Amino acid sequence: MNVTLPQVTLEAAAPSSLSVIHWDDESMVLSVSLLSEAPPVPSMADLIDIDLGIRSPYGRVVIGDLDVLVDSEGRIVSMEIRTNPAAWSDETIAASSDSFPTVSMRFPVAFDENQIARYDVPVGFSQDRSRRIVRLRLGEGTSSQWARLASDVIVGVTTQGYLSEVRLLNFAVSSV
Repeated sequence: MNVTLPQVTLEAAAPSSLSVIHWDDESMVLSVSLLSEAPPVPSMADLIDIDLGIRSPYGRVVIGDLDVLVDSEGRIVSMEIRTNPAAWSDETIAASSDSFPTVSMRFPVAFDENQIARYDVPVGFSQDRSRRIVRLRLGEGTSSQWARLASDVIVGVTTQGYLSEVRLLNFAVSSV
């Protein structure tokens, strides 16, 4: 298990990705799905492996309590985290700019035999209810570069290229 944050690569992308953010009160699961127009085309070898149950077409990057599902190219498909909003801090989070570049983010990570890469780092949660922003801070890194993954998902990356923050816009959990 890694104790540092995962490195990511950001690549220019068409601004066509949408996000679906969902909070389930009963199970206390926050989930985010990223929808893009062009999913990767699996190779013939991938299709055979999938049909035979040899391996999944997806990998998982587990960052503390955050579980990220990635496609065969290492791009985020969805994120999920079990959390109790009563433990989140309420604070003012600076409004995000609409001018962040839209990117595709890849995790160039080494997976284990189960297609899982684990990073043992703390995940901090905060919420700005008035601006409807939820922030997930990953580890102790400071974000120096910001980019938009989808309509309501912005990420912060350190100068060394480590994922350090995820912001969910136009979303707030009110049942705390």
